[in-house]
Amino acid sequence: MLWLIYGDPSVLNVFRSRYNWTMWLGALITSLLFAAVHMQYQNLLTLAEMFLVGLITSAARIRSGGLLLPVLLHMEATALGLLLG
Repeated sequence: MLWLIYGDPSVLNVFRSRYNWTMWLGALITSLLFAAVHMQYQNLLTLAEMFLVGLITSAARIRSGGLLLPVLLHMEATALGLLLG
């Protein structure tokens, strides 16, 4: 369970130190996929917001090195979406 929260430093640090730009490229690609998965909203502004949420959660994953912060941010975005409509 700790690996899920904190990540495996022996694996992640190798890629983080050598290929930092690829992590951000991956963040862009997964953010596009995150927005594409939420295509049921069919509103361009909402899809742009989904892309932004994807970028924020990806940045949180890269900066924190674990999944706890991105999961909490996703939960917050979902709660705000439900409360604000």
